[in-house]
Amino acid sequence: ITSMMNQLDRDNLATQVQALRQEEKYQEIVGLLAPLVTSLKAGDTLFLDLAEAYHLLDNYTEAFKIFKELADNHQDHYAEAMIGGYYGAGMGVAPNPVESIAYFRKASVSNDPDTQHAVCKGMAVLYEHGFGVNRDIPLSFKYLKKALNIYNSEDLAESLENLKKKVV
Repeated sequence: ITSMMNQLDRDNLATQVQALRQEEKYQEIVGLLAPLVTSLKAGDTLFLDLAEAYHLLDNYTEAFKIFKELADNHQDHYAEAMIGGYYGAGMGVAPNPVESIAYFRKASVSNDPDTQHAVCKGMAVLYEHGFGVNRDIPLSFKYLKKALNIYNSEDLAESLENLKKKVV
């Protein structure tokens, strides 16, 4: 009976978190989940929800810790892509292009569109600026175009147009 009650509590909490995500109330998600961080299992989607809430609140240090746990100990490809981005941009951790590329490569085996999108955007930035790789604008353009094909957005379209000017 106890495990059934725990599952009901967990399901109720997951429903609350989903509602808060739709309302973009990320601080409330952190308030709900942060006290439970030691009891959340790494494979639990609530653990990922907490990391994403921290990320969206620009608390990259806390987000990095959770994404790193998921990437290193649970082979979560989305978390690997996020860690690649954190190392690439120096968000919550010192910039490290070598680690960034390593995590992007690990994540690239995923077929998940969110993961592929994050990998393509991250690799585009690394190649555009030559962070840890030889600067390669055409390759950056290729990655950015692939990211845009996965999820179309105004920001990416604008970035692609700006990069296109560098290619020509």
